[in-house]
Amino acid sequence: MAYSVVKICNLALQMLDTPGILNINDKTVKRARACKRAYEPARDEVTVQYEWRAARARTTLAPETAAPLFGWKYSYAWPSECIRLLRPNYSGLWNGTPIPGEMEGRYFLTDAQAPLKVWYLKYMIDPSEIDPLFGRAIAARIAADIGREVTGKDRYVQVAEARFEKILAEAQKTDAQHDGVEEPIESEWLTGREFD
Repeated sequence: MAYSVVKICNLALQMLDTPGILNINDKTVKRARACKRAYEPARDEVTVQYEWRAARARTTLAPETAAPLFGWKYSYAWPSECIRLLRPNYSGLWNGTPIPGEMEGRYFLTDAQAPLKVWYLKYMIDPSEIDPLFGRAIAARIAADIGREVTGKDRYVQVAEARFEKILAEAQKTDAQHDGVEEPIESEWLTGREFD
């Protein structure tokens, strides 16, 4: 199922036991106004809180012409679509050896020479790129943010917060299963070796 802003907002409203919306731009419906106001901040907050596979991207960076005033030799600007810079490393592999340096604003300062291979999380402008757990996490964040306003009850906020934490735990568990590299199964027939 491809997500849309309305689908994600309707998941949030479902968590709040309230009717869905047809159009997020409908100014006559309080729920729609609340969702519109909450959607982008919730989406961006959830994106930076976890290294979602759907938000991951990679690139190489060239240094800025002006070096840092002190401490490091080079300054590398984040890509324009980057919401959070991850794992600058020597090989460019996801689990490669990290490059020493520090973040300063939207720059990475280091002594490493270009090209700098980096991973980052991108702004998720297109909701159709969002995977199911990511979409549910955004919905739970929206539900927590607008729960009191839409329902008038604090308990919905607490339920949505707990659901959000549970979804993050599910995402971590799922990623742990996918990130593990399986050892190849050797057979006597393939290797020509005899096993005891």
